[in-house]
Amino acid sequence: MQKEGKSTIVAAILSILWPGAGQFYAGSVGKGIAFLIMALFGWGLTSTLIGAILGVPLLLIVYVWAPIDAYMVAKS
Repeated sequence: MQKEGKSTIVAAILSILWPGAGQFYAGSVGKGIAFLIMALFGWGLTSTLIGAILGVPLLLIVYVWAPIDAYMVAKS
């Protein structure tokens, strides 16, 4: 059952644009903060060559999982 007034598509698109935004929109503030911190941490890691080895995979995971999770949060 979809939360009243919360579109699953909007939640997913917001998380594609900025990880965590869709979770905030859907009402899951804790998950939104977690995805936002992981994205910022990943971007911070990519500022160095050695950090990029860890940062890029972390960003890929976050940018793939955040929209999926936002969709599921808005849907439940």
